Amino acid sequence: MRWRGPDPTARWSRHASALLLLGTPGKLRDKMRFLEDRILVAKVLFGFDAVSGALSVAGAALYGAALGSGNAWLTFLGILVPFALLWSLICWCAYRGLTTGGIGFQVVFWLFVAGHLFAFPVGTAIAGLCLWLWRELHPRATPVPA
Repeated sequence: MRWRGPDPTARWSRHASALLLLGTPGKLRDKMRFLEDRILVAKVLFGFDAVSGALSVAGAALYGAALGSGNAWLTFLGILVPFALLWSLICWCAYRGLTTGGIGFQVVFWLFVAGHLFAFPVGTAIAGLCLWLWRELHPRATPVPA
């Protein structure tokens, strides 16, 4: 008697409900790859936003240091570090709101989108990309025709 390896679809058994919706393991694999690509786009987007926000804060800190009467470096770092960390935290929370189901993170995500849409001129493109990612990563359930 010849030894046979496990059934190739055995590893997909825990995804049975998804297989019923998608049809085959290949389609599930394609769907997972599609979601991973969107997650990569989200990481790049929020990373870029965090860096550009930190650079904007650095410009404001430099302006504040130039107007200050004390030590310029101390004033510069005193403005830059806390606000850059705060902006990075906001970007991280908005990313988590896009990729996870936590209600607090989702509130931060939607405030992030609204702030970019209405407060920052360049942020309109970032808000549009965030909305596109939201629609791609959170598909609505469509009724199956009978």
